[in-house]
Amino acid sequence: MRFTILFLLLCFPILELAAQKEEVLSLVREGISLHDQGKYDEALVKYEEALKLEENDYTALSEIAITQFMKGDYEGAIATCQKVLRLYPEKKTLANVYVTYGSALDLLGRPDEAIKAYSQGMEKFPDVYLLPFNKGITEFRQKEFEACMESFERAITINPDHASSHRTLAIAAAIRDMRIPAILASLRFLALEPQSTRSAESLEMLMDLMGGNVKKSGRKEITISLNTMTVSSDSTVKVPNDFSSVEIGMYLIEALDQTKEFKKIGKKLGEGGRFSRKLEMLISFLDEQQKDNTGFFWEHYVPYLADMKKAGHAEAYSMMIFSSNNASDKKTKKWVEKNPLAISKFLHWNKTYSWSH
Repeated sequence: MRFTILFLLLCFPILELAAQKEEVLSLVREGISLHDQGKYDEALVKYEEALKLEENDYTALSEIAITQFMKGDYEGAIATCQKVLRLYPEKKTLANVYVTYGSALDLLGRPDEAIKAYSQGMEKFPDVYLLPFNKGITEFRQKEFEACMESFERAITINPDHASSHRTLAIAAAIRDMRIPAILASLRFLALEPQSTRSAESLEMLMDLMGGNVKKSGRKEITISLNTMTVSSDSTVKVPNDFSSVEIGMYLIEALDQTKEFKKIGKKLGEGGRFSRKLEMLISFLDEQQKDNTGFFWEHYVPYLADMKKAGHAEAYSMMIFSSNNASDKKTKKWVEKNPLAISKFLHWNKTYSWSH
C-alpha cells in the first residue's frame, strides 16, 4: 500500500507538468491564430499568458518576436530575438529567429548588423534559403550589387523555385550591365510567376534587355550598339559568367527581328509566337557554347532552358507569359485558348524539373 501511495505521489508532478505544457501550447496556438488574423496585440496577450505558466518558453518567445516585427516594433523584436538566441543557442529551429532578427535590424537602418545576423544564421543553417535571400535584399538596398548577387545565387541553389530570388537577381544583374544573366534570371522568374504585377514588370524589363541595343536607323539600315563591358578583350581567357560571344548572337537575333520578313511572322503568330522564335534562337546560341563556359548563370540557367527547348516547351512557355501580361495580344491569347494541354504539359515539366544535373 505504501509503495502504491509513493508511486502516485511521484506521478502527480509529472502529470501536472504535462498538463501545464499542454496549456502553454494551447495559448501559443491561440496567439498564432490571432496573429494570422492581424490581431497582433491580442496575440501578444496570449503569448504573455503562456510565459506566465512557463517562463522563457521557446515557442512563445519566438512567436512574440515575429508578432512584434509584424506590428512594427522592431526594437522589441530585436530584443526578443537576442533573448531567444542567448537562451537556446543550439535549437534546431532557430533559422526563422535569425530571419526575423536580421529583418528587424535592416528596417531600423542597421544593415551591417543585419548582414552579420544573416551570416551567423547561414553558418548554422546552410540549407535555409530565406537567410541568403534576406541577406541579399539588405545588400541590394546598400547597392552592394555584386555581393547581393552571390547571396541570391546561394538562395536559388538551395531553392530553385523561389521566384523572388530570381527576380531580384535579374534586377541586380541588369544594374551591373550583365545583360544575358539578367535575361536568364528573368526567364526563370516568369516561368515560376507568369501572372502578377511583378511578372508584367519583369516581362517589360526582359523585352527591353532583348532589344535595347538594336534600332532601325533607316528603311534598310539597322544600328547595333555593342556594350564594350560585355565583349571580352582576350577570347583565350575564360572567366565565370562570360557571355560576350552570346551577346553578339543576341544582337543578331534582335536585328533579324527588326526585318520586314520576321515582322510578318510576328503578325501571324502574335507577340508570344514572335518571342518564341527569338527565345529558341537564343537557347541554341547558349547550348552550343555551354560546355566551354563556367559560372552560376551558365551552370544553373542554361541547362534548364536547353532542356525546355529539347522537351518542346519553348513555344508554350512564350505564349503563356505573353498571354498573361499583354491583354491586347489577341493572337497569343487565342493560341493559349486552343492549346491548354501544351500549357499544362509545360507547367508540369517546370514543376517537376530535376536540378540535380
